[in-house]
Amino acid sequence: MPTYNRSLDELRAPFADPKLGLVLKELDSSRTPDPIWDAFRRTGDRAALADGYAGFVRAALAPTLAEFLDAGPSEERRRAFIEEFATAVRQLAAAEPTMLCSPTVATMLIAKPRGGL
Repeated sequence: MPTYNRSLDELRAPFADPKLGLVLKELDSSRTPDPIWDAFRRTGDRAALADGYAGFVRAALAPTLAEFLDAGPSEERRRAFIEEFATAVRQLAAAEPTMLCSPTVATMLIAKPRGGL
């Protein structure tokens, strides 16, 4: 599932257009902690890392991916796919521990001036 994190310049760009009617007051980008990886770095517990990442992908990614199975998934096939995907992540994380992702959050304060621009 490819993703793309926009740069701060890309997030600012639409607000250069005065027709938008909005003003970007503040923009900040910061990394968020990965508590599963942080716990692994403290403990070295590969099983806990693997279980944590498997649970994350089971909840956050697998249901979306399962919706795109050929011919529309039956509920049984959907559940089986999600479990297979989580199991594969669990096995990989236990065998080759690495951070799953480096989450970044952009915070924007957008204002609409009273009376327009």
